[in-house]
Amino acid sequence: TNKTITFNEIIHPDYREYLWNNWQKRLNKKTVFQEEYPIINANGETKWVWEQGRGVFQNDKLIYIEGYITDITQRKISEDRFKDIFNQSPIGIALVDSLTGQIIQVNSKYCQILDLPEKELTQLTWQSLTHPDDIQTDLDEMAKLNSGETNGYTTEKRYKQPDGSFTWVNLTTAKIDILNSEASCHLAMLTDISERKQLTQSLINAKEKAEESDRLKSSFLASMSHELRTPLNAVIGFSGLIQEDLPLSDILYFSEVINSSGSHLLDIIEDLFDISLIETGDIKIVKEPMNIFAVFDDVQDIIKNEQILQEKVGIDLQMHINIEELDSILISDQKRIKQILINLLKNALKFTCSGSIEFGCSLSTDNKQPQINFFVKDTGIGIPKAKQKLIFEVFRQADESQTRIHGGTGLGLTICKRLTDLMGGDIWVESKEGKGASFYFTIPLTKSESENLDSTIVNPKLSLTNKTVLIAEDDETSYLFLETILTREGISCIWVKDGLEAVEYCQKSNRIDLILMDINMPKMNGYEATKQIKEIQPELPIIAQTAFAIEGDKEKILASGCDDYISKPINKANLFEKIQACFEKATVC
Repeated sequence: TNKTITFNEIIHPDYREYLWNNWQKRLNKKTVFQEEYPIINANGETKWVWEQGRGVFQNDKLIYIEGYITDITQRKISEDRFKDIFNQSPIGIALVDSLTGQIIQVNSKYCQILDLPEKELTQLTWQSLTHPDDIQTDLDEMAKLNSGETNGYTTEKRYKQPDGSFTWVNLTTAKIDILNSEASCHLAMLTDISERKQLTQSLINAKEKAEESDRLKSSFLASMSHELRTPLNAVIGFSGLIQEDLPLSDILYFSEVINSSGSHLLDIIEDLFDISLIETGDIKIVKEPMNIFAVFDDVQDIIKNEQILQEKVGIDLQMHINIEELDSILISDQKRIKQILINLLKNALKFTCSGSIEFGCSLSTDNKQPQINFFVKDTGIGIPKAKQKLIFEVFRQADESQTRIHGGTGLGLTICKRLTDLMGGDIWVESKEGKGASFYFTIPLTKSESENLDSTIVNPKLSLTNKTVLIAEDDETSYLFLETILTREGISCIWVKDGLEAVEYCQKSNRIDLILMDINMPKMNGYEATKQIKEIQPELPIIAQTAFAIEGDKEKILASGCDDYISKPINKANLFEKIQACFEKATVC
């Protein structure tokens, strides 16, 4: 038998109350009602229908309801699939009002890219999220989309993040028609390309850096060629002019030029060695007691001599040491501090044509970490603001043009910067173009280093007269130089040409007070000779002399038993300082 059922019974139970209430509202207002809802058919299957209907009234009395129902099950299945695709898509998708820019609906990936929840995003417009510089491009494209000129576009733009930063995205838009809606809408599809942009920018930066490095290399090689050839030209040229029949005054003048040019050439080579050793980490900081007054006296003597060489004796050189005599003995790397000061002062002298140069130091205990503060001030040409950081970079100079007036390799200030860094300090410049420059550097001192040391103990220089020095040297010219400067001080010199001869001489119990040991010699090198001699006469001082200036060689030389070492070309003052130190040590022992 057929069972009669009401229409309400085929409506899905979850929708019956909702539809009933909605129908009542529409009937009371006598308006057309439209709804989508599920029903259950005779086979128990759920189907979706779209209904449109209205009430028929007579004298305000409802007579019946008329309308029609359409099966939309397939459409709903498609919509559900679309929702799944929309929500699970690996790209960010938003439904946007094309005219106002209002965000209507977003998926989870869109929320993830913009780092905002859906509830907040649907209260915003795309304009409020876009980088100000990218808005106009978007507006121009949206105008074409709204006019029907295009159905969509693709662009790269930046979206704002909650922290104020911006992320790069690839945006693709597509016009879309919404069923039963008069709103003009489009889909905005986003792909996060911030990593790609970052990589691209890194590649651009690397390319620019490589090009800059190549430019600097070419500039440095050109500058270095000039700096090396200039003194070499003087050395080779003037040495070639010396003849037997030349007046003595000419020979002495040529010798002065050759000596000055050779010293300049050595300065350049030492700068190159220093920067190479600093870069490879081979330079070590040696902390020893130093008298700050003695350091500044040495520096002042060197710069006064430099004034003569640069023909700038008219510049007033002023030294200010704001340290008490009792605090003058400090523990630090005397060699490196002198090197920094000399570099800065030579620079000041080079760039100052008239006026004065002031330099000095003071102790500071205001900070938790005591430190010694140094300064070098000049009244020279000054440094432009834009160049004040790059002058500390390797091979960089304030004036890098080919027409620059002042020479130099661009290494001096870089060495100063690297050395202060190694000692835990800092260096900086304050300057105005045309109004001089003031360089400052600080070296921190530990508590033990800043404590007052007894500065009254000064060892008198020992007499070198009647001392005998054995010189182990295979190069006759090098020996003759050493013999000349040593005999002037009353020292007797004995020459052996290799390590084996040196060992044999010591085995014969001949009286000698010190050995100057060349490291690279035939038959037996200086390392082996030193080891054997120390077994025969352990207390005999040995100073190694080497043409190698690599910092690592110092440890190797000292490990072989040498008491000290000096690098070639030998500086006379440095040599006698080391000889005195060896004799003083032997006297104490």
